Amino acid sequence: MSAWRLVIRDVVKAFPVDRGTTTALSGVSLEIEAGEWTVIVGPNGSGKSTLLNMLAGRFRPDSGTVTLERGGTKADWHALPPAERARYFAYIHQDPRAGSFGNLTVAENLRMSSLGTSRLWRPALNSGSEAELAVRLGQSGLANKLRSLVVELSQGQRQMIALHAALMRQPNLLLADEHTASLDQANAKKCMELTTQLWKQQGAAVVMITHDPVTARQYGTRLLALQSGRVVANMAEGEKNALALEQFLALCGMGVFEESNSPRA
Repeated sequence: MSAWRLVIRDVVKAFPVDRGTTTALSGVSLEIEAGEWTVIVGPNGSGKSTLLNMLAGRFRPDSGTVTLERGGTKADWHALPPAERARYFAYIHQDPRAGSFGNLTVAENLRMSSLGTSRLWRPALNSGSEAELAVRLGQSGLANKLRSLVVELSQGQRQMIALHAALMRQPNLLLADEHTASLDQANAKKCMELTTQLWKQQGAAVVMITHDPVTARQYGTRLLALQSGRVVANMAEGEKNALALEQFLALCGMGVFEESNSPRA
């Protein structure tokens, strides 16, 4: 993958509520580049999903900038044609049903993923040998499900298919919105193993939201903590691991966090 990074500077985003507005993001800044795994934590309503959806291009910031830097050039992330922007990332939803086509087979879902943003979907349904796809799914124990309709799979199996599809697309960036939250422990572990594979073997950047402090502590090269739409901590892996448990849990929304004690990158 060629060198690139996303630079987010002083981003503000508000939404209308009743007769007024609520500010979801208030001056958020961070940088995302290849090989980095950013774990986003914070209490409900802190702006985590708003930030991830902004990175996915679903809406623009009210102020501030999101800039794609690549090959010595800079481009407004939200001004890029949607098809061009979509080639950079894969998005894994919290709801496993949102990341695959239930009325298609597992094999058809994986073949569709190779299209990216192309509209030539009919030929894709018959492309790629089942033997090749079976090898891809072998480590997840799903090789015997290639001809099964996705709607017949468990939630954990559907999320695994979504991650395998992302692996086939070879994105520069994986955006994961609490993608293990609805899974049992065994399937959550498998999904995290596949996420790690995408990060390590393909060199993709990962931006992942989680409410699970164990997952937040175990994974990632950077921790970004949001509260009330503001960044209260942006720290490298070593600084994260050095935090006392009480302080770490507070960052995850399980207590009161004293920002003045926060190490900063």
